[in-house]
Amino acid sequence: MPPSKRQGALLGLVAAVLFGVSPPFAKLLLPESGPLLTAGLLYLGAGIGLFLFKMIGRRWLNLGVKEAPVRQADAGLLGGVIFFGGMLGPFLMLLGLTRLSGVVTSLLLNLEAPFTALVAILVFREHLTRLELGGGSLIVLAAGILTYQPGTIRGDLFGILAVIGACLCWAIDNNLSQRLSVRDPLVVARIKTLGAGLGMLGLAALTNHEWPSVMITLAALLLGCFSYGVSLVLDMRALRLLGAAREAGFFATAPFIGALVAVPVLGER
Repeated sequence: MPPSKRQGALLGLVAAVLFGVSPPFAKLLLPESGPLLTAGLLYLGAGIGLFLFKMIGRRWLNLGVKEAPVRQADAGLLGGVIFFGGMLGPFLMLLGLTRLSGVVTSLLLNLEAPFTALVAILVFREHLTRLELGGGSLIVLAAGILTYQPGTIRGDLFGILAVIGACLCWAIDNNLSQRLSVRDPLVVARIKTLGAGLGMLGLAALTNHEWPSVMITLAALLLGCFSYGVSLVLDMRALRLLGAAREAGFFATAPFIGALVAVPVLGER
């Protein structure tokens, strides 16, 4: 594997770990803050985290040395990643998380990887080998087997559909982000996170949501800083090095990490 591909794989895996731990911890925040406020705080924290990352992470990632600036022509793509990846996707995932266990939610997120590959192939005409297509199919099959629990699927159908919808939103986001990966990843990520965070918090204010306690607010901002902010910029770099379809395979480890973390954090089996 070429060095650039190895770096992309490593960055994709680290991004997956940081994002994978978020569902179990986010579930702890939901009873007090609700899906909309929690999503807004997570992405606002991500935006704050990216400003900190700018100071300590650029040299290690070779970011921002001679990066192409974001242009006015990128407005459509940026609007898409903010809406699908920063607003609708997180809201649907957290909405599903209110009805499902942390383990089931995390494992259902496996569908993001094959959805990303399908969108890349069908819409953006990326090419995958038969082996890579077979791997995506196995991800779908494994997700179905691992999340099936007799007697609970029917009652949680709305939650399952919400998480599946989140996966589809993030698949669209991944492909749009891959088209933006030629731009400065930190700038793109800051626009996405701050745009999504402020947008959702604005909606929460308009709908008279009650603000959570200081501790819950700080916890959400901290979780967003690492699981959505730092993870996002690492993923943007991995997308540039690997492409959307191949990067999805490495990021597919995130749901299993989340399922493992849910056991001690939430006391689930």
